[in-house]
Amino acid sequence: MSTQENPPIRLFSSDLDGTLLGNPESAYRFKHTWELLPRGRPMLVYNSGRTVKDTRSLVAARKLPDPDLIIGGVGTELYDCQQRRELSDFGAHP
Repeated sequence: MSTQENPPIRLFSSDLDGTLLGNPESAYRFKHTWELLPRGRPMLVYNSGRTVKDTRSLVAARKLPDPDLIIGGVGTELYDCQQRRELSDFGAHP
């Protein structure tokens, strides 16, 4: 077994319905804990069967931490929240 430190977590991805949402107290604790993480925290990604538009509205309404990316539409949409744009190449087929 290696004695090296575990590498830092670089990405945290979670579903919303029934995972981060569904229990308001748990959602609050997640938000509070996430916001206490130091600078350089992992990239935050929400994935949902909902459309990106619906997911963005839900995140705002429930006051969840702003994600870096949203994967929506059952994996057919990718939205870069930092640049506020859909990554249309994500769904392109060669």
